[in-house]
Amino acid sequence: MSLSVVTVSHRSDRQLPRYVDSFLDSRSGRGGAEIEFVVVENSGHGDADAMLDPLRRAGFPVTFLQVDNRGFGAGCNVGAARASGRTLIFANPDLAFIDALDAIDARADDRTWGTVTQEDSEGRAYAFDILPEYKTVLGELQGRYRSFTPADAVWRDRLYPVGSFFIVAKSLFRAAGGFDERFFMYHEEAELSRRLHRLAGPPTLFEEMRVFHEAFGSETSRDATLRREARGLLTYAAITGERRILRTRALTQALMSPLSSGARRRLRFLVEELRAARRERGQAA
Repeated sequence: MSLSVVTVSHRSDRQLPRYVDSFLDSRSGRGGAEIEFVVVENSGHGDADAMLDPLRRAGFPVTFLQVDNRGFGAGCNVGAARASGRTLIFANPDLAFIDALDAIDARADDRTWGTVTQEDSEGRAYAFDILPEYKTVLGELQGRYRSFTPADAVWRDRLYPVGSFFIVAKSLFRAAGGFDERFFMYHEEAELSRRLHRLAGPPTLFEEMRVFHEAFGSETSRDATLRREARGLLTYAAITGERRILRTRALTQALMSPLSSGARRRLRFLVEELRAARRERGQAA
């Protein structure tokens, strides 16, 4: 098997039909790539399995796994362990394939990692973000960090692929140790990318390949999501020792707060999670 598409689902019943249909419409696999799917369902419900039947009828191997919800990275690790392909593609269930995946297989080797061009409903194209420790308040306020598609040479060593479509050679993924399961959601792909940079250099953009990912998730403004985002950032800071990213995030959200309720909520959750972490450290001491 050459490509393994690993998808972590959490009651993604509304998204999976488009995901499946778009893959079949993309004509993937007709250029010589052998492609399998490993879908990890962490909600406790098995309804999604039947939605994958069109892939099976088209001749693509499908493995459906039900696991406890220990977070996105943990689900990816479970899927990767069952994958047989030389190259792993971690793909969110809420995206649609546009171009065939065969171009990835044609260029991949044992040091490959990166992503493809990801388009949204507003016509924007994304591929990379900047590792949190390199972000500045000014850059955050300008919203410039997801415009690196492709990236200029100055930023190559500071990039990480937007996590909704993350490509990595299986041998390289194993050498890096996979996703750190201390993360539940958010920033786990950035932390993994730090290790991949050290092992294999900058990520690759497969510019000939596109997927559609509307607004990068439809629930990004929910309080539960924003709180998980704050926890993910704290986990990243704790693991990497890059504590200044918390000051950058707090100051950025404070400056945006007069104009944005989302910024006010992000700041509140970040402060609350910081206080909770300090209480936990005090109790442990």
